[in-house]
Amino acid sequence: MKLLKVARWEFSQRVKSKAFLVTLFVTPFIWAIAGSIPLLVDRAVEGEERLIAVIDGTGNIFPRLSRLLEDSRIKAIGADAPLDELLDDLERKEIDGVLVLEEDLLRGGAAALYSRSLGGAWLGELRDALSRAVSAWRLQDRGYDPDEVFSLVEDVKIVSVPVGRKLPDPRAVALPLGIAILLNVGAFMAGVTLFSNIVNEKRERQAELLLSSVTVRDFLFGKIIGTGGAVFLQVAIWGALGYVVAQRAFSFPISITQLPFSKLLLSLLYFALGYLFFCALLSVFGAGMEAREGEGGAVGIVVILPMVPLWLSGLVAMEPDLGIWRLLSLIPFFTPGMMLLRLGVSQVPWWEIATTLAMLSLATILLLEFAAKVLQVGLFMYGKSASLGELLRWGIRAFKR
Repeated sequence: MKLLKVARWEFSQRVKSKAFLVTLFVTPFIWAIAGSIPLLVDRAVEGEERLIAVIDGTGNIFPRLSRLLEDSRIKAIGADAPLDELLDDLERKEIDGVLVLEEDLLRGGAAALYSRSLGGAWLGELRDALSRAVSAWRLQDRGYDPDEVFSLVEDVKIVSVPVGRKLPDPRAVALPLGIAILLNVGAFMAGVTLFSNIVNEKRERQAELLLSSVTVRDFLFGKIIGTGGAVFLQVAIWGALGYVVAQRAFSFPISITQLPFSKLLLSLLYFALGYLFFCALLSVFGAGMEAREGEGGAVGIVVILPMVPLWLSGLVAMEPDLGIWRLLSLIPFFTPGMMLLRLGVSQVPWWEIATTLAMLSLATILLLEFAAKVLQVGLFMYGKSASLGELLRWGIRAFKR
């Protein structure tokens, strides 16, 4: 079967290339570095003690402030030296900040903090402690017991108890979300690779040689299967590495068995259809491109929409059954990503699954057929890139024949 020959050739070309090996090993390394740096910085900053010199012009706030900060990473020391001298100490890094409390602070004024940085989590701790100290003085000045008042106005905690569905296990959410991200990344990489290959082969007239021995459908479907196979081999390896890391990094084990087989099967089905839909759409644009200069706009248009569900993943996880998510699930551009997320965090009604699968399948079949028709014309058109209107006319005209 010629389709399989094209797929095998495309797969072997991708796997044997240096770019494949470089991407396979370098990408996880970059991800690991990018993910580790914020954690390392956060740990370093969180464990770092801050020494703050306090000039208490009110004569009342520092004692309570220092007590409130006893168990925090901020150490407050009283200072009698002039501000200029303390600022010199700050420049020499002998202290981390100078807090100046003027008399008008007790009547609604502001405190001044001199520091080498713009702040961070420690600044919030200092602000909370100072606010509490000033509030305590104001209460005491009016004859109230600050501790008693604070106990009466303590924040009330609310614990959410959902009705109709259980709160999802974090492991049950992390696993499908991870799969959705990997599949979307894989679809993006494979689709863009396919797009670039079609543009290059058209420009270098290689497509003409291939189409002398295979049909346009065999050419298109073979490239989709071969390119996808190579890219998803990379994604499978990355997923396996991520799974091993997650098992060691999290305090609770994450197991693939926590995702029911039916949901896993549906996830793969949505992904496969979404990948074919995505590749067919990019193939249409690739057939009309004369050179790589036109790739950016076309790829940008096609790629942004399927990524929208990932940007909304936090909101979808909290309220997976909102009408807006159901509506987006019916639009083929968004169906794969949206349904992957919703399946992971809720029980989606069977009629929604059946409807979205039917609509996505129909859209994919029609778009693949349309892409083959456009390729039949576009691969032999040279001189300039085609507009969207011209691409539509090519496909419609080919359908009428």
